[in-house]
Amino acid sequence: LKGEYNLKDRTLSITLTSKNIALKDYKSYFSTLPVSLNDGFIPEAKIDLSLKNKSFLSLKSNAVLKNINISGQGYNLIGEAEIDGNLSTDTKDIKSLRYSGVLDILKANLTGIPEINSLDNLSGTIKFSSDKVEITKLKALALNCPTQFNGTITNFSDPLLVLNISSDIDLIKLKD
Repeated sequence: LKGEYNLKDRTLSITLTSKNIALKDYKSYFSTLPVSLNDGFIPEAKIDLSLKNKSFLSLKSNAVLKNINISGQGYNLIGEAEIDGNLSTDTKDIKSLRYSGVLDILKANLTGIPEINSLDNLSGTIKFSSDKVEITKLKALALNCPTQFNGTITNFSDPLLVLNISSDIDLIKLKD
């Protein structure tokens, strides 16, 4: 933990770096989520926090996630990823809350998918913000065939999903 206060700018800055975090030790903190965090490890995480004039809050974070195991509603995700996130708000006006980030899926497997059973060797980028999720070149093996996903989710109050899927499915093998 490292921090400083700049009297001239009236800014408090704090940097928190954590290492070797076993997520299962914090499982109880995630109990209200619709999914279960079964396992995982964070070799290193960094959070930069800034508070200016006692009201403008800014937070930037980065974490590498290893051996993540998340399950829920018949699905199971196991893999590795890196996440960068940003959050800002005026603490006097919570409606000003804005967030954004990038989730880079390095390698993962998702099981429990109806009809295809699993997506293997999943990798790609998911960008998110207060009003949009964008999937870019998310690649996987579906039914042992290379598959790519691109798309967006907008209007979270009445979600609109636009998803493009391309695959090299061998229909003869699929028949078997």
